[in-house]
Amino acid sequence: MSKGSYITNVPITVPGCVLYLDGNDPNGTGVPPADATAIATPFDFSGAANAPTQGTGSKQALFKRDIVGSRGALLFDGVDDTYVKTNFEGCSLADYEIYIAFTSISNFRPCNIQKSDQASGILQDFALGATTWRFLHRKPISTSGGGAQSVLASAITQNVPVIVNDRRDSAGAIYATNVNKLTADGTVATSAADALGVGNNLNLYVGSAADITFTSGYLHYLIIYNVTHTTAQRQSILRFMANSLGVSLAA
Repeated sequence: MSKGSYITNVPITVPGCVLYLDGNDPNGTGVPPADATAIATPFDFSGAANAPTQGTGSKQALFKRDIVGSRGALLFDGVDDTYVKTNFEGCSLADYEIYIAFTSISNFRPCNIQKSDQASGILQDFALGATTWRFLHRKPISTSGGGAQSVLASAITQNVPVIVNDRRDSAGAIYATNVNKLTADGTVATSAADALGVGNNLNLYVGSAADITFTSGYLHYLIIYNVTHTTAQRQSILRFMANSLGVSLAA
């Protein structure tokens, strides 16, 4: 693991981290790259070796300096920028938590996880348009649409940092923590068949939904855990992200 300046930050002290991308330190050195540097493989601070990658230079996000104060971020062009991690088993367990911080320019689909041999996907987490944030949870046995989804009532404000948390607990309840709030949840849905078994050949896409629809915006953080957290743990991660981005979190 990198010995960069973020080695002791909060997300890796909370149990279960299987992917941790920091848009301000995409090389994992603690030193931001030069402005407009194309990033082939954002560094995974989790230590789980789940870094997504992109071998085609024109499809790599650019690191941009000073996007939120002195913090940089990864800029996705909304055309074809995307990363993929094949055989991603980070959400294979029944419980998981996903934390995302982003600034939307026009449309943002920051994270998509799907079964590689199933066109409809297993689990999809992305923004539909730029107004309402929806987390779609598709059943692993489904070959078409369906499954449960949790919906946030709050609109996504463009051109400012937004923080969202999505989780599924062992009882099958699916939650989406409201935009820039600590505890308020959107619609809660339950789908017992939604647990993802190990060996499901999951592909993780960052910056697109299955390399089909693409993100236009800046990725600040993407952090995934294979457990659900206590309220205190969850709030510590949300506060860490908010403090680093200068975002106020309502209770």
